[in-house]
Amino acid sequence: MKKNFLFLVISVLLMGAVFAEHDPRVIRLEKFMERYCPKSPLRGMGREMVKWADKYGLDYRLYLALAGV
Repeated sequence: MKKNFLFLVISVLLMGAVFAEHDPRVIRLEKFMERYCPKSPLRGMGREMVKWADKYGLDYRLYLALAGV
């Protein structure tokens, strides 16, 4: 029973990581930063920004604006 539960938890965590890679919000953020602020130190941080925006209940675009300030 414990092995099945542990397997289920690990599977869900891995699936979440896979889906986060292909999140369209991350792609949009990266494309935006590539086009409008190519020298920004925030480039490449799209996945992290979306993750923290979700955690705190913010719109991911607002999170980018706040991080840029």
